[in-house]
Amino acid sequence: MQNKSPLPLPPPATAAPSAHAAPAGTPWLEFFPQGGGPAQKTPLLSFPFSTGRNDTTDLPINSTRVSREHAVIVRAGDTYRVRDLDSTNGTFVNGQRIEEATLSDGDILMIADVEFTFFSGNAHAVRKTITQVIGFREADGGGVGGQDVIRSVRRLQEKVLQASTCVVFRTIVDLASGGPFAFEAARRSVTAAGPQLEADRMVLSAHCRLTSRLRDSFWRLAAQRMADADPATRLFLPLHASDLDDKNLHHLLEGLKDTLPGQQRLVLDLPDSAVNDMPYFHEFHRRVRQLGVGLCYSDFAAGKAQLEVHKKAPPDFLKLARSMMRTLGQDATRQQQLENVVASARAIGCETIALEVDGQREIDICRQLGFRLACRSQAELSLPAPAARRTTVVPFDARLGGIPALH
Repeated sequence: MQNKSPLPLPPPATAAPSAHAAPAGTPWLEFFPQGGGPAQKTPLLSFPFSTGRNDTTDLPINSTRVSREHAVIVRAGDTYRVRDLDSTNGTFVNGQRIEEATLSDGDILMIADVEFTFFSGNAHAVRKTITQVIGFREADGGGVGGQDVIRSVRRLQEKVLQASTCVVFRTIVDLASGGPFAFEAARRSVTAAGPQLEADRMVLSAHCRLTSRLRDSFWRLAAQRMADADPATRLFLPLHASDLDDKNLHHLLEGLKDTLPGQQRLVLDLPDSAVNDMPYFHEFHRRVRQLGVGLCYSDFAAGKAQLEVHKKAPPDFLKLARSMMRTLGQDATRQQQLENVVASARAIGCETIALEVDGQREIDICRQLGFRLACRSQAELSLPAPAARRTTVVPFDARLGGIPALH
């Protein structure tokens, strides 16, 4: 019997050893506490492995909805199966109530209403994971059907398991030196079409465990790809408005800071529309500042009055909405408006980033208006392999639209 602690209460100091302390190849169950904090990993060190409300089980769960002897996990070679022990509220695998079922990497195991994720600990098994083939039937009228959503969820789960998210970067350029000031990370756009594309968008727009894990995986990959970049640069990471109250965000950012070398700084890029004067946002702002992580408010399309509001929770950077840059070269009134925004933003301690800057004339205008940082319109690129990557500061070249190349 393993040394153990009941869930979902946080384990004491004598809790079962984490999966990191277990022998290589040991399977484990991953649990996220409802009150926030890092994931708790329970290694499955012996079989059969039992769980339930009783303290005599291998994994006691402190919930009145869980039966005393609720379920058991058994092993046969490299195969793992979970069996329900005639529990009152049931055992579920990927949302389906089961009597007995095979467990695969990434499967969501529900013991009554307590959620775990199963991992086999076998890296080879993860690499062999493939999307389950589902009988496909479009919804009436060609819209999104339930099968589309299921297929999307399974594919996105594989991206988490295999860390296969494609990370691309856009350079934020220092207009004074012509060198890269920061790299902005983004996920490669989905390539599905029709109902499947809409299903992907639907799933990715939801605030759930899967989308949080996709974000975490994407951020970690981006930080790892930046390991060989200039230590003076910054890494901009996109943050969805729904993530502002994520209890695990603080722990994730602490880990990412340790990944980045030298003086590289993280900057969270969140929509300006998510900024507000509510207590929860000020608490988010305070905690991010304590970590030494920067903030960028993007898609800003207002003026001096809105910047006055931002004084209470000021950003480090302000990224303008594309609509504000479209008539830059022809509209004197727009240029005056932009000049006022740049000056007002600098007055509260933040730098404004110009977008859609492609030609030398636009670069010159941005400099005249006081901009110090800029992005071009279509500048997505993948960084080269780490062993061959190096960042080179080069002068502006009108043929490249003023954006330095990354070699």
